[in-house]
Amino acid sequence: MEWNILKAAASFASFSGLGASLIMASIVIIVIQHKGNDKPLHALALFIVTLAAMALDTFVFASATGDKICARATTQGLIASSTLAVAIAVIALGVSWLVSTLDDCPPYLRLLSSVVAALGSVGAFSILVLWSIYYYKGLVRLELRPGPIWPFSYALIPIGVFLGLTALVIGLGLRRKGRGRAIVFCTICYMSHVIAVMLAYVATFVVPGEWWASAPATFDEWMLTGVYAVTLVFPMIELVAVVASLDWRPWRPPLTDDGLPMQRFSEEQLAEHMAT
Repeated sequence: MEWNILKAAASFASFSGLGASLIMASIVIIVIQHKGNDKPLHALALFIVTLAAMALDTFVFASATGDKICARATTQGLIASSTLAVAIAVIALGVSWLVSTLDDCPPYLRLLSSVVAALGSVGAFSILVLWSIYYYKGLVRLELRPGPIWPFSYALIPIGVFLGLTALVIGLGLRRKGRGRAIVFCTICYMSHVIAVMLAYVATFVVPGEWWASAPATFDEWMLTGVYAVTLVFPMIELVAVVASLDWRPWRPPLTDDGLPMQRFSEEQLAEHMAT
């Protein structure tokens, strides 16, 4: 094969460990900087799930370095990369949230941070799609699939669907309550994704090593479908939710939970209103 996950897994494991450190620092900052009812519990829950995902990725990539069966190691690397890609998007989302909390932050700067986070989500998903096609090419070359080899032009289909969904949520421009629900939805899906990756990783070891090396076309349809469901379906849903949780109309006044513009209240009136 032209590219070997066994040689790159160590670097991915180190990167996952670094990402876990950044997420842990973000959790500490959230806990310290926000007190009482001002704690962003939605963001905190998402970061905790992301921390678990990065820890799992570190373990999976590190264990792949000791695997001598190329097909199994590549499968493990592909499913682990799916949660890693979402984690990178969550880190970019955290940076966008940090920018939005700055005092007197101009609307264009908040919009710019949202655009950067969205581009990170698009880039992460595009890499996953391309890697998935390369993974299928590897299966064909190892005679685990009958062929034919998929061209990279097939990547335009899932990427186009993702861009369409992204444009839709950007056009909707959810309010504060809607963005909060998007974060909750993303957290639930991401937690399910992490569990699915864990189960898929265990399944790769349950399958005997002789099965991975046998030929021809022993890679069953259910196994391939499961790998692509974990690698593409989960990240697409989660990354669209990440984009939906961004503030795409920062120039409009924020609303209270009752739908009233906050700018109509003085600080004392707003504090009294939020307390009740």
